[in-house]
Amino acid sequence: MTSSILRVENLTKRFGGVVAFEDVSFKVAPGEITSLIGPNGAGKTTVFNLITGLYDKTAGCIWFNATGDDPTDVSEPVFDPLHAAMVSLVSAGVGLIALAHPTARRRLYYLRCTPDFMTCQGIARTFQNSRLFNDLSVLDNVKVGLHARANANAVDAILQTLRHRREESEIEAAAGKYLAFVGLAGRATNAASDLAYGEQRRLEIARALATQPKLLLLDEPAAGMNPTETNDLIALIRKTRDAGVTVFLIEHDMKLVMEISDRVIVLNHGRKIADGTPEEVRANPEVIAAYLGEETPRDGKDDA
Repeated sequence: MTSSILRVENLTKRFGGVVAFEDVSFKVAPGEITSLIGPNGAGKTTVFNLITGLYDKTAGCIWFNATGDDPTDVSEPVFDPLHAAMVSLVSAGVGLIALAHPTARRRLYYLRCTPDFMTCQGIARTFQNSRLFNDLSVLDNVKVGLHARANANAVDAILQTLRHRREESEIEAAAGKYLAFVGLAGRATNAASDLAYGEQRRLEIARALATQPKLLLLDEPAAGMNPTETNDLIALIRKTRDAGVTVFLIEHDMKLVMEISDRVIVLNHGRKIADGTPEEVRANPEVIAAYLGEETPRDGKDDA
């Protein structure tokens, strides 16, 4: 079996009676740049929202393999002993009844895989629209990402313990390194709102990288960029991949996609229509039809 850091199997998401996508399967290989493309409304961002825990799946599995050992289905709720103990104390008799009923027990004692859980697993992302803390400095925006793996707690912060002060010093130094990585070392003290658009996108990538991910998801990172900013972004994505972080991105800029991707996955109307190298996808009749708005015959018959 081909090595994969992310493996999606038969994934389905419905919003009431609306099917965002259905029975979608694909793999993302470690150390590669994989692009997810498709016309507007194809379900691309919904896939990212499922992988990062913003949405619950309707069906299917999302296997994540950060260590090279056994993969974890990060779409399945996880048992949390502390949460289970609190539920038992609060629910009393109801909790005892739930122990005898598998479905009720699962709903009461298991926690779904939320975005913070996914971050701890090694998955980070950026969004289509800027999600920066505009009133904070550029440096502080990156420090937010580093706090995801901090060990000091609220009591340490209130008492200003040695552990807290030492860790804050380490976090500030690390944040400076991530800013240097994305080319923003000289803007550390500026407010995030003072940055140019392309710089803000790079700051979002720096903050995501600060969580120390194994897999980085970029949702339309080149949207709104001019050609110079896009070329800088291409260089940064490659630099990120070369630093050991697998990159999985959604993008509408086909020039960028074809230039940078090792593999391209194509969605259309909630189903996968192609999966291969940029050359294979570029020549795929279904992909051409999807982007040109034409009907493509399948199995020798026209779709009715």
